[in-house]
Amino acid sequence: MSRLLKGRNILLAAACFALAAWWGESRAEAAGGEGAGHGLDPFVLLSIALMLFVAKIGGELFSRLRQPAVLGELVGGIALGGLALFGVAWVEQLRADAVVAALAEIGVIILLFEVGLESNLAEMLEVGWSSLLVAALGVVAPFFL
Repeated sequence: MSRLLKGRNILLAAACFALAAWWGESRAEAAGGEGAGHGLDPFVLLSIALMLFVAKIGGELFSRLRQPAVLGELVGGIALGGLALFGVAWVEQLRADAVVAALAEIGVIILLFEVGLESNLAEMLEVGWSSLLVAALGVVAPFFL
């Protein structure tokens, strides 16, 4: 339960920073300035906080179902990404944002790095040909999608 509280605290902190950035930017624009002078939109920061919150909730839910937490985090991301199919407009705005794209690429690199760290060659050799088949299809199949 303490992990859930940490996730909620992170979400709260990100929301506070986004609101402070938005408030400072709106005050600067009202005074005739050009804004805070940075390229991070408060909407993007709040959306990233929402993504982290959904991932944390999904990971916690899957942990309680005795499944890997990363699976719940991935399902949460897929669910948020699928909102575009139902006409949720803010998802399309996030897809076009360069900051979100850069963070997504870094996230994929870190995910693959963690998977590589947790891989055990001895366990893969125990299952033999089935692991080789899954690994080969996992590399080849994306080229055809």
